[in-house]
Amino acid sequence: MATISHFPQNLIDEHMAWHMNPIGSPGARSATDQGVDFLQFHHQFLQKVFNWMSTQPADFQAQYDLSPWTTIPMELKLDVNTGWNSSYQQQEDRITLLTPPFADLNDFGSYIENGIHNNYLHGACAVHYNDPNIGSPMTAPVISTWFYKIHGLINIWWAKYTAHTHFHLVNERFVSAVRVLFGVINDAPGVVIGADGKPHPVDPWPAILRNSLPLEAKKTVIEMAVKHLSEALESRHALENLKHVTSAFVALKGMKTRALEHEIH
Repeated sequence: MATISHFPQNLIDEHMAWHMNPIGSPGARSATDQGVDFLQFHHQFLQKVFNWMSTQPADFQAQYDLSPWTTIPMELKLDVNTGWNSSYQQQEDRITLLTPPFADLNDFGSYIENGIHNNYLHGACAVHYNDPNIGSPMTAPVISTWFYKIHGLINIWWAKYTAHTHFHLVNERFVSAVRVLFGVINDAPGVVIGADGKPHPVDPWPAILRNSLPLEAKKTVIEMAVKHLSEALESRHALENLKHVTSAFVALKGMKTRALEHEIH
């Protein structure tokens, strides 16, 4: 069933106000960072609807499939009446592959809203599924189950974008921290193994840092590098393991240094 019965009027009004009220006015979309606002508003709106739905009887809930699409359905693309074309395919590819990259989340959200969302998804569903409600904010699209397919898919795209961005942040921190560690211990001057598992050439650290830096100073640099790495780690277990490895490493370096000093004296 595509149309949700007994849908709360306050939620219909909230969605329409966001779209139709003057920008920046109460309940309307933000005057700044509109791409982020588009993503956040609809994500939060879906949560409100899901919360309301969870209070309804089980047999009522069972009538409606509000699960998200994981990709744009092929049946939409193959329907010549929906107007799918190479431009929309390019947009979908960029959104899913993130190539070329987006400047930031606001750029990402605006690209979706002003492109494939406004110009294809809603209208295509209205045509293919013969559901006029989904076609426009003025026709209460939120009472259509297709609304939750569309915006659930956009939430998935957003989650992938966030994961991709976080991965690259972790990768940058990891490579930076590994370069510091290798520079201190002089295991592989001029090369580090990056988060991608491949060797990456770097400028060798100055000999004074590798050979003449006091042990306590080296320890401080190591601790700074580990702190840099730990900021990129979300797993408490992994962080604790890293701390143990670091402590053992520092202790080993201390033993080697004391042995060397003993040989010199």
